[in-house]
Parts: sequence; C-alpha cells; structure tokens
Amino acid sequence: MNSLLSGFRELVRGEKLMAYDDPRALGTSLSLEEAVPLVTAFAGQLAARHGVRMLVLKGPQAAADGLRGPRSSYDADLLVDPSQLDLFVEALGRAGWTTRPAPGFPMLLPPHSVSLSHPGWSVDIDLHWNWPGFLMLEADAFEILWNRRRRVQLAGAPIDVPSRADAALILALHVLRESRNLTQVRRRAAEYQFLVEAVNADPSTRALVRDYARELNAEQTANPFLRALGFTDFEQPSADAEYDQHLQAWLLHQASDHAVAGWVHELSRAPLWRKPLVAVHAVFPSPQALRAADPFIGAGPWQLARGWWRRTRRGLRTAASARKALQRTTELHAS
Repeated sequence: MNSLLSGFRELVRGEKLMAYDDPRALGTSLSLEEAVPLVTAFAGQLAARHGVRMLVLKGPQAAADGLRGPRSSYDADLLVDPSQLDLFVEALGRAGWTTRPAPGFPMLLPPHSVSLSHPGWSVDIDLHWNWPGFLMLEADAFEILWNRRRRVQLAGAPIDVPSRADAALILALHVLRESRNLTQVRRRAAEYQFLVEAVNADPSTRALVRDYARELNAEQTANPFLRALGFTDFEQPSADAEYDQHLQAWLLHQASDHAVAGWVHELSRAPLWRKPLVAVHAVFPSPQALRAADPFIGAGPWQLARGWWRRTRRGLRTAASARKALQRTTELHAS
C-alpha cells in the first residue's frame, strides 16, 4: 500500500492517470477500501491545480468523523462549485474519466449529479453540483458549506470536507431521500440510527445541525432527523413558489418505493394524447437507456432481455403503490 501511495503522489503531480504503462494495473487490482481514498485524493489534487472549489462528501471521512461505521464506499462523492462544474468535468476528461450516459428517464427530483468512470479504476466519481434537500439556490448552498469547510488528509493528500455538523446533515438527507426505496433498506436504517446516536452524543454538533438546517433551508426536508434529535419547534415553510415546488418534489421522491414513480408522475401530468407514448417509453426503453439505468446488464441480447424483465417486474410490482403514494403526498402537501 505504501508503494501505491508513493506512485499515486507521482501520478497526482503529473496530473495524468495514463502516466502508467497500464493504468488498470493500479486501479482495478485495488479493493474498494484502497481505491476510493486514492481516487478521492486524486480528484482533490486535480481540483486544486485547476482552482476548482470542491468538497468531499461522505466516504471515509464520515467514518473518521464518527458519523458512520466503517464500510466500503462504491464511489467518490464530490460537491463542486456549480459555476466550475464544466471546467472540472473537462479536467477529469483529460485525465481519462468519461461521463456515464444518463438514461433520460423522468425523475421526481431535478438532476443534481453526474457519474464519471475510468477504465483503470473500479470505482466511479459521483460529481454533484447540488445536494438534494437544500431548498435554495445551488450556488448559495455551496457557498455556505464552503465557508465552513475543513482541511483533512486522505491517502497522503489534503482534501476539503464540510464541517462535521454539515456532514451529519448531508448524511441524514441522503438517507431520508431514499427512505422508502426498496434496496438496501436494512443498511440505511442501521446507518441512520448510528448517525442519530452519534449526533445526540455531541451537544455542540447537535445544536449546530439544527442551526445549519435552518440556514440551508433544510428544516422541512430534514424534519424527521431533527425530530429524532429532540427538536420540535420549526419555522413555517416559505410561501415562495419555487421553494414550494422543490419541497413537493422532495416529498414525492421520498414517498416513492421505486424509480417507476418518476414514470407514474410523468404519466399523470401528460396530456391525454401523449399518455400512450409515455407508457410505451416506460415499458420499452431503448437498449442504450436501459443499460445506462442498469450498468450491470451484460453484453448481448439475452442479457439485455433479462435486464428488461428485472426492471419491468419491479415496475409492475410497485406501480400501484407508487401511484397511491404520489397521490397521497400531493393531497397532503396541498392541504
């Protein structure tokens, strides 16, 4: 591992992963515990070289902060200054990273990140320009988080991370956003309980989480977390139309068991003449869209058919409940 770190520092200084004769020999042979810190450190150094403001989210630092138990991350979560997103994506592209194609399916929440992969690494970079749950302008939310940042060491390189209280709020919003999703329910529930107990054990962090949630317009989105911390008095939601729209999108997403809810919502909003077209696209997406939505689908028509059936079966199983949940959430939000 020490030799890998030494080689990685040379790689960072050279700014090109392709400096190795065979980059796969470095990245794909590593475990997740080794690869994620190295890729994160590389991204931090690349951002610094290009003057890009970037914060590292979740990952190994969450465990170092005592906000999550040790476990493997599957990607490097980064939050970049929204105004510098294109600049950083271009810099990553010159280092061999390519943007994963998006399926283009309807979503309940607006786009907030892009995933990048590299042929020499077994982990992705998940590059965010916004963190769902902060119901304010993306640039304003980043500025607030950036002004409270910390500098820590990861894989022998300095990186910027949010304050501990901001990190706790970010983790809570991540869990709450997917609280009804059918995958990894037990793990998320255990991590959420761990987070609540960790924050409650630190009175200063607990108080800051409440203050920061208010400052970042996250009192409503983080409401269950704040109540679990013992807070009960909250400001009334803003009457601003844009805030109201984003809050409703959050609540709709949170109430959904499966990604099929995006299609159900799209179908409900479509004019009568367009509904059949939406339904056909939902049931029979293009092969490119299907593979973008499920990168684990193998090559060949048989693997594609199996992937389509898995998706269709999940959709049929959850479509009715998704429709009811969306209708119930819309009615509650309107009342």
